[in-house]
Amino acid sequence: RPDLVVFYHTASNAEAIAQLEAMGIATVSLRTDRIADFERAARLLGELVGRRDRADSLIAALGAELDSLGHAVDPVPAVQAVAIIAWDNPPIVIGATSFLGEIVTLAGGRNVFGDVEQPSLTVSVETIVARDPDLLLVHSDDSLPGFLTRPEWQVVDAVRRRRLLRVHGTEFGHPSFRVAKAVAHLRDLLAARVP
Repeated sequence: RPDLVVFYHTASNAEAIAQLEAMGIATVSLRTDRIADFERAARLLGELVGRRDRADSLIAALGAELDSLGHAVDPVPAVQAVAIIAWDNPPIVIGATSFLGEIVTLAGGRNVFGDVEQPSLTVSVETIVARDPDLLLVHSDDSLPGFLTRPEWQVVDAVRRRRLLRVHGTEFGHPSFRVAKAVAHLRDLLAARVP
């Protein structure tokens, strides 16, 4: 008998939300695709659970951590063009309005699909070639992505040269108070892969 059930805002959750509300269980539906969405969601949840002070504290700490990363003594030596591969068959890449795109930018990289005002988009391998990324970023476990050995992907220079960044962990999955940890880790990876 929860007091509140928190959902990610998507149409597929509408039926569950309606059923819970019919049983008198409060729900809230939050879209958390960007860092600013996390801040807004934290404030709302802090208000709903009567812990506004805790939410404000989390948001302030995150802002301070991100600010200190922006003033880091050792910035990434050279901005690198990064294609963020969310899926490989068909290729789905991350665009401008996604948390992972923000992380790449904050870490000192440049999302090669950062001019596309979508969180993600399906593209062809040829489109990836045309954007000519220095590095491919994948959010995966310890296994190598299958596209590295597929013939159709060998036209991508970063694939041929095995210029791959692999990240894992929930700090890369969605915005949270661990954003700064994700940025710092990715900055270290980018610095280690300077051409």
